[in-house]
Amino acid sequence: MPYYRHVKAEPPESGTAYATVIEARDGLDPKVYAVTFISTNDEHATWTAREIARYQNGEYLPVPWDLSIPLNLHLHYAHLSIKIPDLIAYTKTEEHGIQDRQTRIKPGRYLEEYYSELFSKKQIADYIGRCKAENLTLKIARTAQEIVRVYIGGPSSCMGGYESRDKGDIFKIPELHPCCVYGDSDLGVAYTGDTDKAAARAVVWPDKQIYSRVYGDCATLRALLEASGYRSGSVSGARVRHLTDNRGVLMPYIDGIDTARQSGNWITLGEHGDISTEETRGRVNCDDPELDQDDPEWYLCGHCNQRYRECDGNMEYCDDCLCEQSTCDHCDTLDWQDLTAVNDGNSHWCENCIGRATVDCAHEEIANFRCGIGDNDLAGSLVACEELWCEAQEFTRDEQAEREHLHVTHLCREHAKDVQGCAHCGHAFDDRAMVCPACGLSVRCANTYNLFVHFERPYIEIVPVLRDCTYLESPF
Repeated sequence: MPYYRHVKAEPPESGTAYATVIEARDGLDPKVYAVTFISTNDEHATWTAREIARYQNGEYLPVPWDLSIPLNLHLHYAHLSIKIPDLIAYTKTEEHGIQDRQTRIKPGRYLEEYYSELFSKKQIADYIGRCKAENLTLKIARTAQEIVRVYIGGPSSCMGGYESRDKGDIFKIPELHPCCVYGDSDLGVAYTGDTDKAAARAVVWPDKQIYSRVYGDCATLRALLEASGYRSGSVSGARVRHLTDNRGVLMPYIDGIDTARQSGNWITLGEHGDISTEETRGRVNCDDPELDQDDPEWYLCGHCNQRYRECDGNMEYCDDCLCEQSTCDHCDTLDWQDLTAVNDGNSHWCENCIGRATVDCAHEEIANFRCGIGDNDLAGSLVACEELWCEAQEFTRDEQAEREHLHVTHLCREHAKDVQGCAHCGHAFDDRAMVCPACGLSVRCANTYNLFVHFERPYIEIVPVLRDCTYLESPF
């Protein structure tokens, strides 16, 4: 792994080769000289063969998109992260490949960075869902109690989502919830996440392996269902339980089905009958005068365009839509939008605030690549890391405080590990330097410089094993 120290205006090979980057940077005047890494043919062949073998022996689980595309992206050897579920890992540079060093990143961020011009947003969303699905097991609720828990704590819709619905007892008490008719019937509810906080859900017909409309994180659950042999389709013909209370027949809103017919203790969906499956109130065939939609006091909701009865002076939006509104903790904007948990889950931000707070890594390094067909030469250019993140979303509050202390909020997690603070003046700099560029004192004295280091805080700070070695002047 030769590192060439050379005059910036001259080609790398005109300088002196060193075995390590530390040796190449020792005593370097950064205004005049640069250090460039150039691999040998044998090194390139060795590390690429190693990566290919990892796919072949099953160590790497490949990403769902085609890697054989231009711009040398196949040399990333992208794969699902072995250590952290929901992330992918890839080899960012030739040097990283030789060092067997992979960068972990969210699949969406990686695809937006390298594939935004090749894949549509829909394709990217589908690939993200398929990446997540690789680490999940399909869960299907079959009992009434479990199904209602999935609906109450899961994605918002006219039938569920405890944060967005307030329809009285029938949507809070499991025994009265209209979706309990799915329990112990032909149908079930597939979901991801915890039972009481599902990230996505869909009504399924297990015997026929059919799934209906997906709510929540659609791409992930859809990928999980299709990987298990399910296909999208209608649940017409399925039987659900016939349950009643003093308000009428329990019946949820069912996507793609208009009516149903009762037969003993069962209701068959999709047959021409007198039971409507298009109601959102949870009951049908009831005599409650409050539900008479011919009443002139009904209004048209300005958000969902559905009719509703005015309550508490609200004549613009229905109660359901008012409950769906959420406030961003950062900009205090009230709107119908999905919020993202940040700051250890203690606050929730809208997409606009996440976007405005997103930064890209300021780190730059020499990237090497092979040029030409059959040409063994390597070319190099200075490129930015290009990692994107939002501090409040990516890091805990303790990590944010530590990053501010070390002045590394402009660097991604990976490159911030290379930064330390000078014990003398507090200046933060790359720990490969032997002298603080601000005060001129050495990072560690000559007696301790070559000692091993350990991680006090694995996410950011690297400190010498010995802390009691003090000195006033740089020995270098």
